[in-house]
Amino acid sequence: MLHVAGDRDDQSAGIEKMRGSLQQVVDEVEGVVLNGIEPFRTTEPTPERLVAWLSSKIRHKMNTPGVQLKSTTLWHHPTQYVKTWEDVDSRVS
Repeated sequence: MLHVAGDRDDQSAGIEKMRGSLQQVVDEVEGVVLNGIEPFRTTEPTPERLVAWLSSKIRHKMNTPGVQLKSTTLWHHPTQYVKTWEDVDSRVS
């Protein structure tokens, strides 16, 4: 789950850009062993690290003026998730 913020007009364009950015990131990792990609060659791909990495990749690819990715949520179990916020590293629920 992704949460974006910005002006109403910017959000529409931002959502489309975000979808494309998310698809690019998914295409990079789909069917790939996570331990084979940076930064997971040297660190374990825990849910906390994975959501932080995904959020960073999406933000970098999105790069839409006026629109910010505010949070990213990764559900790793039906009742457990990890969430990142723009100005907070990560939190676990």
